[in-house]
Amino acid sequence: MAPDPYIRFRDPDDGGLRPPDASLYTTPAISINKPTGPLFSTDPAVAYAGVDGQSIRVEVGNRGDADAQATVTVWACGFGVNSGPHGYALTLGGVLGEPRAIEIPAHTVGSGTAVTIPWKPQAGELGGATELHCCIRANVFIDAADQEPDPTLPANTPPDIDIHTNIRHAQRNMTLLAKPPGAMFMFALAMANADLDADDDFVFEVTERRGMFEANEVAHLRRTSWVDPEFPDGLVLPGTDGTLELAPARRDTPEFGLQLGRESGTELQVRLGAGEEGTVTLEFDPGEEDAAEVRRFDIVQRRGERQIGGARVMTVAVPEALLERSREQRGA
Repeated sequence: MAPDPYIRFRDPDDGGLRPPDASLYTTPAISINKPTGPLFSTDPAVAYAGVDGQSIRVEVGNRGDADAQATVTVWACGFGVNSGPHGYALTLGGVLGEPRAIEIPAHTVGSGTAVTIPWKPQAGELGGATELHCCIRANVFIDAADQEPDPTLPANTPPDIDIHTNIRHAQRNMTLLAKPPGAMFMFALAMANADLDADDDFVFEVTERRGMFEANEVAHLRRTSWVDPEFPDGLVLPGTDGTLELAPARRDTPEFGLQLGRESGTELQVRLGAGEEGTVTLEFDPGEEDAAEVRRFDIVQRRGERQIGGARVMTVAVPEALLERSREQRGA
């Protein structure tokens, strides 16, 4: 008997038989790995937009008598979105990463061998919502002619995945959630088209400022409650006896961008109606940072080549003990 790879549809393993009581849309052979901790769900069918360290795991088996030199391809489909290849969302869709070669030993059940593919869906794919219903589809094959959907077909060609009768195809319905509060810092800034008579196109851009503080930044920080006035020669955090001083962040911010409607990125091009007002949101994940680090971002709004608005955002990382004390003082 030749190699015969498959993807199971239930636990215990069904050997690819597609039993009538199996749920063809919730195969346990496809799951999402993600960071652990109180911010994140343990549900293997939940993913988060904009979160690093996520991946899709596909477990495969081989009911044949010979080892299978196989390939696994994986797609993510965002329902109701048709902006990308095969009718999928632009960064949700298409093949996620390169097809993965894998050797599946003979007579192994569908949890014995697995491929893991990194995946980081973007916040813009939520379209402003807090969650999106999606599905993950997988195909394990030996002959390249069995790769489906055919990656050479034009964009918006429907995928030819047959989970009902083809034991090498599988699907898992899932939910894409927004990044949990606390995992991403967010600041809303007002924006508008001041022309009351005409629509117009605008560019919003965010950049991170690096290097030593400027004089106006020092002056602004001194006016906040995070600088102890008893130390006029430095930007000392209160309650640290002069031992901890504010300083520019030592490392680049690993992830930051702007969010406006369905659009996200470090530079957005949007059309605003006459007199339209709203907010553009700065989002960033500082990664690992030290206490007393200050991060700085410049956000500008342009019409053509002319800058018509801008803001500088500064954030201060402080020890948890100082933050708790500040909350208590505000509540007193």
